[in-house]
Parts: sequence; structure tokens; C-alpha cells
Amino acid sequence: MDKEKKGIVIASIVGLAVGFVAGWSLKPPESGSQLALQEENPAALPSVPAATQLASPAALDLSGNLQVVAGNQRAAESVWVDRAVLEQESWLTVREYTGGKLGGILGAKRLPAGTHQAVVIELLAPTEPGKNYIIAVYLDNGDMLFDHRTDRPVQKDNQLWQASSFTAL
Repeated sequence: MDKEKKGIVIASIVGLAVGFVAGWSLKPPESGSQLALQEENPAALPSVPAATQLASPAALDLSGNLQVVAGNQRAAESVWVDRAVLEQESWLTVREYTGGKLGGILGAKRLPAGTHQAVVIELLAPTEPGKNYIIAVYLDNGDMLFDHRTDRPVQKDNQLWQASSFTAL
């Protein structure tokens, strides 16, 4: 085999290996990947205590056709969302949920209105094994930049609507 053909073979093998690793890391969990939506099974998700209610008048109370489904998944630098149905252009955010309290926002992804499958939210800090997280929805204020102070959180019954929750494995 001449050097040019060896180079092509090596590049092909490296490309396949990189593709396999990338595909494996984005693959949804095999068991228990679908958590019940809060609408269908409120007991499946931790409730947000009254102390963490958002009193902001800018919050939008929606109970329409919003759906977000994410299951337990490996701790990583991104979060896999199986399905998201959004009525308006929105941000899906990943928030820590520790000791019954909402924590920081680890990452956010803007999506247009509609139905989305296999959404990956890149995080600023990785999830950690054994810790709980929720996915909350914020409506974009039109500037296409996420800012939790200016984008409106979606609420239900005067509390932050927990679109879905999961545990990092």
C-alpha cells in the first residue's frame, strides 16, 4: 500500500472512531429514559417549595400544550431531552435541584415554537452523578439571548413550571 492509501485508511478509521464516540455520548439512556410529564404524574417530579416561587409579574402562567420529556441520564457536559413541545420560541434550561431547593442554571438552549425530538442542551458545568436536576422553560424576550432576569419563566399555579426532572447517573 502506498503512503496516500495508508493515510486515507487511517483517516477513515479515526473518523469512524470519533463518530462512534460522539454517537455514544449523545445516545439517550436505554432504560427508564422517559419520565412521566408533570401533568400526568406529579409525584414523579420533586415539587418546588413555596420559598422558591417566582413572584415576578413578568412570569407567564401557561398550562397549554407545553411538554418536555427527559429521562435519567449519565452525568455529562450536556443534557438529552427526548421531546419538547413549545407554543412559543422558548429557552429550555437545566437547573440544579438540591435539598428541595432550586439551584443554578447550568445551561440553556433556545428553540422555536413547535415539536422537537432529541434536543441536546450544552452545559457550562457538567451534571454530577446522583444529583437531581429539572428542566424549566423560559420565554425569549425577543433578543435571542438567554437572561434569567429578562426572559419570562413559565409558571403553573404561581410556581415555576417543572417541565421535566432527571437524576444524573
